[in-house]
Amino acid sequence: MHHSRTGTTPDYEVRDIETAFSIKEIQQLLVRRAKGVPAGRFVGCHLGWHYIQLNEKRPPTLAELDAACPKHAVYLSGRAGFVEVMFAVTNTLGKRVFEAAGISVDASGRINATPEAALAVLQAVQTPEDKLRQTWDNNAWSLSNGVTNVLDPGVAAVTAQDYPALELWRQGMLHVRHRLNYASNNPDQVNTRVQNVFRLMGDDMFRAGGFGESIGTRPVTSSTLFEPTAEAIAKAGWKLQNHTDFFADVDFQLAAFQRINQKYPLKDLRWQLIHCFQTTPAQLKALKDLGVGVDLENERYLDRLERGGGPAYRQIVDSGITVGGGTDGSNYAPNNPWLNIYYATTGINVRGIPENASQKITRLEALKIWTGGSAYQNFDDDKGSFEEGKVADMAVLSADLLKVSDAQLRWMKSAMTIVGGKIVHEGDWPDYAQIGDDFFYTGT
Repeated sequence: MHHSRTGTTPDYEVRDIETAFSIKEIQQLLVRRAKGVPAGRFVGCHLGWHYIQLNEKRPPTLAELDAACPKHAVYLSGRAGFVEVMFAVTNTLGKRVFEAAGISVDASGRINATPEAALAVLQAVQTPEDKLRQTWDNNAWSLSNGVTNVLDPGVAAVTAQDYPALELWRQGMLHVRHRLNYASNNPDQVNTRVQNVFRLMGDDMFRAGGFGESIGTRPVTSSTLFEPTAEAIAKAGWKLQNHTDFFADVDFQLAAFQRINQKYPLKDLRWQLIHCFQTTPAQLKALKDLGVGVDLENERYLDRLERGGGPAYRQIVDSGITVGGGTDGSNYAPNNPWLNIYYATTGINVRGIPENASQKITRLEALKIWTGGSAYQNFDDDKGSFEEGKVADMAVLSADLLKVSDAQLRWMKSAMTIVGGKIVHEGDWPDYAQIGDDFFYTGT
């Protein structure tokens, strides 16, 4: 999951909007979030959802957002396929900010710009300390959903201000385990990294993971850098993950992996293709024979790129290949893990259409993918299941996973989250930073 990307989104996020299904619910979430936010600051949610999920099938108006947050600015944006592709809305206080930056806002609160352009207005005044506080808040929200461990892709940061979770770790304030996949655009970048960082270097809260999500350049099928970059990773004995969409992507990488495997055996490196929206049984068998697994996400829940159903969860689980689960949030998919599990077990997308129902899996199968499967792929062999001798990372869920309805599954939360035997979340609301809390950097 793109954890740090969401963690540095300005200003004060209300990511539970991903599982709001009416304008009234959005208003209630905004009211609750604003209680811990300084007056005048922005609250809201950037991408990872769409108003098509709401009963009203429209975004909240300026007046409705004013009613919820008269003393705070509001910014909401979303994307999905087969509907209005993108939108962004604000309230009266937010309208003043955007118009001062040269972006017009109509009387209903519609921002006449892309979500990225609107977000850039907020980013222009975001401080490093803001990013640090928002990283804390994003971790708190993740813990409230029972997430205890994340693998963050494409990390090229060199300072804590570039990657604020590092500063939280330094101060003993990091309660979500972070595994970092480093940028790997070419063999030189890989070789430089492995000369300066030991494989899996770090401690149990913050350590190196591997390389990905893009090996070489995209699209992979026309990349002359993919195979030499992947070979450099194999030679160093590191983990690899690569962005994979279509049948041709799998075939291209499979052929390269088979050649690399003749020089540097892959079976113990726990390599993965991620996303994998199209696969065949023959492709899965060939990957399995090499020891290469897959990591599945639910971009198709929002289907921003209008590509239809996938991944083939049922086919993939039945193949016996090793499987982990992620989110790919929030540009293309929700960050909420329970929406991922909802989609995997129902095949129903944000528009209420069961476009992937033929490939649905059971809830227990999904739970194993997002716990033990992901732990294995991260080399967290002492986590991911309840067994004697394993680390006490666990979530006490708000309802019985096996008994709630499909609709209620989307609202699943953690009533208590434990990391390493320590309670790091309790209750029905994230442990967000409070007004007056001081966030600062101790070094570079």
